[in-house]
This record gives sequence, structure tokens and C-alpha cells, in this order.
Amino acid sequence: MTVNVLTSSLDETVGLSFTVSRDTPPWGMGFHEFFDREIGSLSRQLNHYQLLHQDTGEVNNHPSVTAEFCWSSEQGRIHQLMTLVDIAPRVLILTATMVGELTPQQKEHITAIVQTLQINARS
Repeated sequence: MTVNVLTSSLDETVGLSFTVSRDTPPWGMGFHEFFDREIGSLSRQLNHYQLLHQDTGEVNNHPSVTAEFCWSSEQGRIHQLMTLVDIAPRVLILTATMVGELTPQQKEHITAIVQTLQINARS
């Protein structure tokens, strides 16, 4: 598994980070079932987890699901926008993370960035 992190923060307390990773669902598990499992796992692991919004769509003609949620950490409130993209047999996971609150304009920019993605689905 490869994880790439892009950040605008110098000290992990201010600014946005954007993580790109991929995972392989267990044999026989569908994309939406994998998404539900991942979000369920986060809801149990993260303190004061709160799902704010969830939506299905497409990224570069690939099915996607986006979840917006927040939770509490030692750094304070964490706000995340996570998009999972079905690039069978794998899932691409794009996560924007902000300490504090993402503004509506920031969410628009993040969504626009995700939508510019050109996916080469070779594993």
C-alpha cells in the first residue's frame, strides 16, 4: 500500500492535509460494502465521531462515495472529507483533513480537485 500526503501545514496544527492511498477490499466484498465497513470502523475508533454528510457520485467515470465527518483529537476538532473511488480491484481513498472547520468554499475547492483526477485503473 502506498500513502501520499500533501500538506499546507508546517506544524500539523493549522492548514489542510490531503492524503492519497489505496486499498484492496477482501475477496467477495463489493465497493459500497467496503465503504460502509471503513466508515463503520472510523466511527468506532475516532472520539466523538459525527457523520455530517454522505453522497454517491463518480470521479472520472468511476463510482465514488464521499463522507464528510468530524471527530475530536488532542489537537482539537478534526474535519475530514473522504472520497473512496472504485478502481476495481482496488479502492482509491482521497482524504482532506483540517484541524478546525472546513469552510463551504474549502469543501468546494477540495471537491473540484478530486473531480480533476484522471484515473489510470491499472493496478
